[in-house]
Amino acid sequence: MRPGPLFLGLDLGQAQDYTALAILEREPMLDDAGHPCRDGRGHEIAGYTVVHLGRYPLHSPYPALVAGVKELAARPAVQARGRPKLAIDATGVGRAVVDQFLGAGIAAELVPITITSGAGVTRDNWNKTAVTCYRVAKLDLVAAVRVGLDSGRLKIVPSLALAATLTKELRDYQVKVTQAAHETFNAREGAHDDLVLAVALAAWLGENAPPSPGAPVSGGRRHGLSRDMPPGWR
Repeated sequence: MRPGPLFLGLDLGQAQDYTALAILEREPMLDDAGHPCRDGRGHEIAGYTVVHLGRYPLHSPYPALVAGVKELAARPAVQARGRPKLAIDATGVGRAVVDQFLGAGIAAELVPITITSGAGVTRDNWNKTAVTCYRVAKLDLVAAVRVGLDSGRLKIVPSLALAATLTKELRDYQVKVTQAAHETFNAREGAHDDLVLAVALAAWLGENAPPSPGAPVSGGRRHGLSRDMPPGWR
């Protein structure tokens, strides 16, 4: 069976936070007869498997990050699944890093995502280019992970070196209600949430971005992407 398309999520850290990369493989959810499951609107329902988790060391220069992701995206194991989509955190310092990625010729469709407070999603073009970008509330990003886990549509390969760390981050995540009765999601004080946000970026993109022309529509179980990590990843 042809391997499913890949969605990459890159959460950019700074001095105190890791930069994290997550790769999710999208596969159709099948019923007992082997037919794709559909929602009430007739849209196919997809499942996602976290097949790769990586962290860049603290204080790593952004050009090294760009080079590492470029090398990973170009690997035959990644390109065999079609041109991947890469959701990049464009919040704060991320704007300048996104421009570095766009100038690096990475073999992936880049989708800058600015993380906002409140709720809702807006779509635009990045710096008046043809690159589609989004402003997405953190509420919506984290909801993509929560819904996926609660419904069984999001799974984590347990053999990944950072699988236990991601699970801990998920446990440490807190839901708070503001005075305006809005929910907010954040890591507990002193805890990291880089892996959660990397998975959230990829999962949200998989659920909301239009498919690329010629993208594979059916998946197989070929979860071997983390065996060769780029230099500096762990």
